[in-house]
Formats: sequence, C-alpha cells, structure tokens
Amino acid sequence: MSRHHIAGPIPTKTSELSNDSGFLTEHQSLSNYYTKSETSSASEISNALSAKADLSSVEHVVQYEQDEYGNYTAVTIGSRLDGYDVGERSFVQGTDCIANYFESHAEGYKTVAYNEGAHAEGGYTSAFGYYSHAEGGWTSTGENAMGAHAEGGFSRADGPISHVEGVKATAELSDYQSFVWQGTDFMPNELTDITPSTWDEYKAHGPGTFNINPVSGAAGVYIGEQSLASMLNGVQPIEWTDLTSLVQTSALNPGMKYRIIDYVTMVDQEDYCRSAEHPFDLIVTAIDHHTLDEHAVATLPSNGDAYFDAREFHVPDYQQYLEYARVPLESWEIKYCLDNDKTRFKFADTENGKGVIYWMKDEFGNEAPYDFKNVQFKRYKITSSPGASNLVGMYGLGIGNIEVDTSDEMWCYTFNGADYADFGFSEPYDFSGWHVRPT
Repeated sequence: MSRHHIAGPIPTKTSELSNDSGFLTEHQSLSNYYTKSETSSASEISNALSAKADLSSVEHVVQYEQDEYGNYTAVTIGSRLDGYDVGERSFVQGTDCIANYFESHAEGYKTVAYNEGAHAEGGYTSAFGYYSHAEGGWTSTGENAMGAHAEGGFSRADGPISHVEGVKATAELSDYQSFVWQGTDFMPNELTDITPSTWDEYKAHGPGTFNINPVSGAAGVYIGEQSLASMLNGVQPIEWTDLTSLVQTSALNPGMKYRIIDYVTMVDQEDYCRSAEHPFDLIVTAIDHHTLDEHAVATLPSNGDAYFDAREFHVPDYQQYLEYARVPLESWEIKYCLDNDKTRFKFADTENGKGVIYWMKDEFGNEAPYDFKNVQFKRYKITSSPGASNLVGMYGLGIGNIEVDTSDEMWCYTFNGADYADFGFSEPYDFSGWHVRPT
C-alpha cells in the first residue's frame, strides 16, 4: 500500500479553492425570466399547438417542387396555370401565372414567363424572349426578343435588346437595340376604360434609334425647366426676376433669346399717367454672359390674356360689337431696359416694374418714347380756348390761355385720334383698347 504525502494545509473553505471552472460565485437576478405562474403549462401549450391552422388544407398557398434528390427546384406562392410545366428553379407569386422555363419568374395576375430567365410581373404581361422582362399591364416581349424590356400599358418589345415604355409603344423584330416611349394625357376612371383602341400605336424608326412621343411633341420634352421646343427655337421662357438674376450673376447664354413671360408695363407718375396693364411677352437676346440687347420683340402673352388677340369688343352706348383682328405685336419695334432705372427713366416704377419700354413704334408707324399701347394720360375737359374754339369740349391740359375743368377728367391713350361725339357717345368715353390708325 502506497502512501502519498500532502504538502501544506488542507483547504477547509470554498473561498480557499481556485475557481478554474468558472462556477457562479454570487446571486444572479431573475427579473427577466417568467415565473411558473406567469407562463402556460405544458398541457396548455400542447393544446394551443394542436389547434393551430392547418396550412396544408389551404390550396395553392406555398408549394415547393423537389428533384429526385430532394433538392428544392421551384417555388409557387399562389397558383400556377394548369397544363404548363414548372420550370426548374422558377418562381411564381400570384394567381394563374406561368413560369415554365429554367429560372423564369412570374408574379401578379395571369402573367407569363415563357423562356429561360424571363420575368413577367403586373397583370396580363408576357415575357417570351430569353432573359426578357415585361411589366405593367398587357405588355409583352417577343420570342426572339432576347434581353428586351417592355413596361407600361399595351407596349410590345419584339426586337432583341429593345426597350419600350409608356403606352402602346412598339419595337418590331427589326428594331433591335431601339428605345421607344409614348406618353398620353388620358386618365382612366376605371380599369374598363383601358383598351388598346384608346391610343394610337407609336413605333420605333429602325434599329438603334431613340424614339419618344410625348404629349405636345417637342414642347412636352423638358430639360430642367426648359422645353425642348423652346431650346430648338432658341427661346427660353423666363420670369423677369429670374432673368435679372442671370444678368447679375453673369449666367446668360450668349445668343440665347429669353422670353419674359410676366412682363407688364408699370409707371410711377401718380395723377399724371398710368398703365392699363395689358400684358404681352417680350423677347430679348443675350449679347454676352451679363448683357442683354435692348432691342426687343413683343408677342402674345403666355398667360392667355386676349386683349391683343383676335376678339369682339362691345362698346357701351354704341350698341354694337366691333371685331378686332389679332394685333401684330411681332411687327412692333421696341427698345427695352431690364432695369427699373429711374435715373434714365423718370416714369420707371422701382417697386412693381419689370423693366422699362423706352421706345415703341407700332404697325401703323406711330412711335413714342414709352409703351403707348398701355400708358394713359390724365386729361381734362377744355372749357375755353381763345383762338381755337374747336378745342372746347375736348380733353387736354390747361396750357397757356386754355382753361380746363379739373373735375371732368379722362384717361387717354396717346393716339386716340377721335372725338367721342363722332361715335355717338352721350358722354366722354375711355377709349382703352382702341388701336386707332392716325389719319
């Protein structure tokens, strides 16, 4: 019998032992654990599990296809249309969809992915081309349209690597690598309003072409805030404050024409003259990055005001309509300053003005150093005019020995050129709107 000698004192307390196994040495909190009274019993849990819904009784919820080795090869969430193969590694999510080729994908309602890697989504879409994609409603790719993409409504991409978007856009088989887009302003109230006959078909113009058909043509294509039509015409619509900012920051495009779409003549000489404020647009040209040519062209206003357009005009007391032809504003000669510079133009309105027309000549040869189509002057009834008695009863200023009645006033254009009595008016009439050719 062997004997072992134990050196040193034998431990008599656990604190004297080495805790090399990491046993707990202090109290652990159970505040985050359920107590027995707070949880369900084993029988309660068992009953709950047995009462759960049996998904196997719900037809076409989730189905998995497996190969002979037990590997999952296809997934169906919803239903596939009966009578078609299930493509290997295909995926269906929706109702009555077809995905019958390798790695095909169909989702939505009655969509068809009918080739390898094809993808169809939305409603009634069909992707027949290799690795093609159809989405939206009633869109399709052709069987030879490898890599094609169709989206929107009733659009068709038959050309390989073609792309069609929007409404009833078409790329034929020969339109390979083309892009086609068509827009519309039609807003259906319900699904039954959407039919192929609602729109005209828009087709590509050959292989490799970029084809777009927006509403209003080039005017419906915008680059930033400017339409392509205005860029092609070299005219950019702009408001006065924005044009002023371009000048101040030297950001004008030399040679570009800018159409000031909110121009209205304003004057600041109270109780002497006023503006009738009939709008028309002004077109000015940039000379360099910070200077505008002061020769301007007038044109009908963008806001639709009809004052200078063709119209009928009813004259009170005259009891008949006068017909107006469109005023040929483009024939006017105009000099215009963008600034409301009162040092140059005493009548400039520094608070409300949008620049100053300081010379105008119209289609009749009338000319004046202001916008005489808008500026009106206050005149008074002449009561005495020694040496020129024919002026009595007309309206003018009390100059020299001419006496006027300041309580009987009228706002007059420069070139009225007619006596109201000649037209049978019973009292002085404001001839605003009359463009009278001088005799």
